[in-house]
This record gives sequence, structure tokens and C-alpha cells, in this order.
Amino acid sequence: MNDTISILKPENSPSCEACGSGSTFCFSWPYALETQGKELGVDPDTYRLNRQLRFGKLFTCSICGHWWYLNHNEEMMNSVPDERHELLERWDEKPILLAENILAVLESIGATPAHKYEGKPEYLNVPCLVRTRGGEVFEQALVSFQRHPPIEAYMDPVRLATEIDSIGTSPFALSRKVRYQTAQSDEIMMGAAPTLVEAPDGALFVLNWTVNFFRHGSHKASKLRVSTRPLDMKDIPPIVNEDPGQTVYFVADWHEELERLYIKRK
Repeated sequence: MNDTISILKPENSPSCEACGSGSTFCFSWPYALETQGKELGVDPDTYRLNRQLRFGKLFTCSICGHWWYLNHNEEMMNSVPDERHELLERWDEKPILLAENILAVLESIGATPAHKYEGKPEYLNVPCLVRTRGGEVFEQALVSFQRHPPIEAYMDPVRLATEIDSIGTSPFALSRKVRYQTAQSDEIMMGAAPTLVEAPDGALFVLNWTVNFFRHGSHKASKLRVSTRPLDMKDIPPIVNEDPGQTVYFVADWHEELERLYIKRK
């Protein structure tokens, strides 16, 4: 079994000893079946198939009733937070597809590639401005095309893409070239894969790993460019990280034809 796939646990005890809910985020389902869950601290017999979903399967714990989601290729079992039950149900009702006029705008913006260390994912994200059918405007939004329900904790707030009325350019989105370069960044030490960017006034900033948005002082995200200067590790410029709570996610269905949205190297 690939030992790079491992169980993820926060620092708290499980509320159910059988399925691990309350402490287990996700784990390798094939490995759990192979080892009868002994090394993972879970009991595979506890997970009962509830039903087939549009992508993947929904399981419930026979002891505590907690929901678990098995992805479409049946590799990872994922805990479904109680507060995401209603959203998962709505996600599963029907395909979530976007009109061609909206896809055309998203293609002009360009989907940020997954980081080069991730391999080929089955999702893509486009940073943009979203106007909803209800009249709301979100200037920092990510349209996420994927083959799984929106159950990840980092997707907060999250909505279905069926709410989208129109798409525009986000004032906080980095340029196509900068976003592409962050996805190609090299890990120079544990947890650090920097991209040095420069503002028109010469100010330098460091972006870490793949980045879509930039909000820092009066500097405009779209005006930043990849710097040709070397990164001075003895005098590191400000590291500007995205605030995940400022991004609103809109989830739509992934299919292979959407790969045309990816930014290509020029």
C-alpha cells in the first residue's frame, strides 16, 4: 500500500471509537480493508453503505450514525461534518454545470494549475468575482470544479455554483503568469515553496506555494509580476498569505473537457 496515504487526525479524542468520528478527517479505505483497520484505529465493518451518490458513495457508522464519504475511485474515506449534510444533499440532487458564456469568462481568467508536486488532480479552481442570482457580489471567489461534494473544512464559506448569475474579474486575483509561477515553485525547505513577486514601485513580496489572491496595503494584485531578483534568505521580504476566510467557494462538476480552462505556459 502506498505509504504516502495516511490518516489525518486533529488533537482531540474520537467521539466514536468504532468509526473515529470527532478525530479522524480521512483515511485510505483500501488500506483499512487490507489491515482490518488495526493500524488506523477504525473498524471497517462499522461503515455501512447508505447510497450511491452522483460521484462516490455515502456511508454511515452503524454505531453513532456519523456520515462518511468514499470518493469516486474508492481510495479515500472522508468524514462529513454534520453542518455539511444539507449541502451534500443539494449537491447530489442534479448535475451542477455552468453555461458556456460563463465558462468562456472563466477560460479568459484561467484556472490556476495544481501545484507541480500534486500530480494531476481531478479538480480546478478559477479565481474571480461572482454575482449571484440573489443579487450578492463576492469580489474574492473561487469557482471549484470537482468530483466530490463540498465537505472540506477549508471550504468555508461554500455554495453551489447553481447560484452564479455572472462572472467577472476579481480585483484581488493575481495575474495568470504569477499564479502559474506559484504553481511551479520549488520547495526549498519544509513547508516553504516561495515565489518572489514585485510591485511597480519595486516593493517585494513572497508568495508561498500556489496562490490565487493578494491583498496587502494599496498594492494591486494584478500589477504584481514575478521578480527577476534573487530571493535573499537573510533579508526575506514580507510573506503575504491568503486569508481563507475571505474566499467564497462555488462548487461545480468536474469533467475532462474543462482542462481547457487551465493556464498554459507561454
